[in-house]
This record gives sequence, structure tokens and C-alpha cells, in this order.
Amino acid sequence: MKNNFLKNTALLLLLLIFLFLFSHSITYLLPGDPIALLLENYPGKVNLEDLKIQLGLHLSWHESLSLRIKNYLHGNLGFSLIHGKNIGFQIFEGFEITFKLALLSSFFTLISSWFIGVFSNSLSKNKFNSFLSNACDTYGVAMASTPVYWVGFCIFIFFSFYKGPSLSSLTLATFTLTISLTGFWSRYIKDRIKDQISPLNGQQAAIAAKARGIHEFIILIRYGWKPVAPEVLGYFGTQFGKLLAGAIVVETVFNLEGLGSLFLTAVLSRDFPLLETLIFFTSSIILIFSYLGLTIQSFLDPRLGDLK
Repeated sequence: MKNNFLKNTALLLLLLIFLFLFSHSITYLLPGDPIALLLENYPGKVNLEDLKIQLGLHLSWHESLSLRIKNYLHGNLGFSLIHGKNIGFQIFEGFEITFKLALLSSFFTLISSWFIGVFSNSLSKNKFNSFLSNACDTYGVAMASTPVYWVGFCIFIFFSFYKGPSLSSLTLATFTLTISLTGFWSRYIKDRIKDQISPLNGQQAAIAAKARGIHEFIILIRYGWKPVAPEVLGYFGTQFGKLLAGAIVVETVFNLEGLGSLFLTAVLSRDFPLLETLIFFTSSIILIFSYLGLTIQSFLDPRLGDLK
């Protein structure tokens, strides 16, 4: 377990270094002259030499890299071309909204997936239980094949005709992500519990407990959910970064001023300093959360860490 922790930590550091170098090199890797591209967006509004200095293009690649590292260590992430504001302050404001959206969505996704995954399993074979199981599978496949932004557009159109109390953009975005992600996670939890209680896999404890008259729900929790809980919770932690990326996409649909709208503004306005910092920051956050999820997963169930 200790060896896996050290390997994962070393891999995380290497990936963060690669991301930093890549984000710094974007301006240098662009085809053509980046200054000419920027002047199309800001004709007559900026001084050419000042723009070169702000982008670090008056220096060589390694000199610019050294200057950027020095600025980062002093907490200076630069200034946005389009907004004229400190990039660190803009990212902090946007991340607060994006993180809140991701956190709310993950909470409701985990709760709803748990209920669907548990109650769609049964030791009794009848038409109603078969219907629940098939409905869970169908829902999972449908959501897995549907882009999250398309779900967002459908919810946006539906609630545009809604006559009830007005709902905030954050509520609708949370609802969108929850619906989209619950499909996969409910099916995943259902299948893992089914593997634990199925007699076909040599799991006779659940059948023996039913023969002793123990309530079916207690059997599903004790012999189905409890053994797989560390694996599921740990795996969910590794996917939190992916959920954060999904939140960025959904923000643009519901006009939330998080990292998603900041990304869109940076791309459309060719704000290279802001874009470079956003790419490094968001990619780093996704990697760090995935690393934390793997660490928690190995801690909760050391057998998984040994397999890795």
C-alpha cells in the first residue's frame, strides 16, 4: 500500500509538471503570430510592445518559463487581457461557483444512485422486481449515451414552460448533472450488489439469511452494499474531477459565472494569459481529486491498492 501511495504521488507530480509546461507553451505552439491574432480582437486598443511584454513573447521560452515560475511562487498569476483583472481573483470567484455545483451534484447523485441501485436488486424473482432492474439498466444506458449538455438543454426548455416557482440557475444545473450521472452510478451500484448476493457467484450467505427470515432490505445492505461500499465510494472519489469538468460544461448552458463561462470568454476573446492559467488550474484540480480518490479507495480497501 505504501509503495502504491509513493508511485501515485510521483506520477501526480510528473503530470502536474507536464501540465505546467504545456500550458506555458500554448502561446509558443500556436500557428502564426499570436500578436496578430490578438490585434484582430483589440484593434487600436493595445500597444504592440506592451502586449509582447505581458505575454512574455519578448523573452525566450526558458526565460519566460523562469519568470512565470517566479511569479507563481509570489502568488502573481498575471492579468487578463479582456477584463484587466487579476487572474487569480477571477479563478477564485469562478471556482467557488463551479465547486459548489460539483459538490451538490455529487451529493445528490450518490444518494439517488444508492436508492435506485439498492431497491432495483431483489432476492425474490417477480415481474415488479424484474421491471425495476430493467428500468435501472435502461436508464443507465440512456444517460451514458446522452451528452450532459443535451440533458441540460432539454431541462432548460422544459422549465421555460414551467408555471411554478422560479428556480435558480444553480438548482437547474445541479438537477441536470444529477440526472445525467445517476444513470451510470445507479447501474454500477446495482451490478456490484448483485454480484455480492448472487448464488451463481458462490455467495450463499444472502440466501441463508433469507431462509432464517431476515428482512430482504437488511440482507441487501449487510451482504450486498456493505462489502462493496469502500470500492464504490473510492471510485466515486476518483470521478469527482470528471464531475467537475461536467459542471464546467453545464455552466455555459445555464449562464452560471463559474469556470465554464470564464473558459468560454477566454477562448472567444483569445485571452491567452487567462486561458493558459485556466488550463493548468482546472487540469490540476481534476488530477488532484482523482489522486485523492485513489488514495481514499486504497485506504478503505487495501486489497484494491495491492491490485494496482
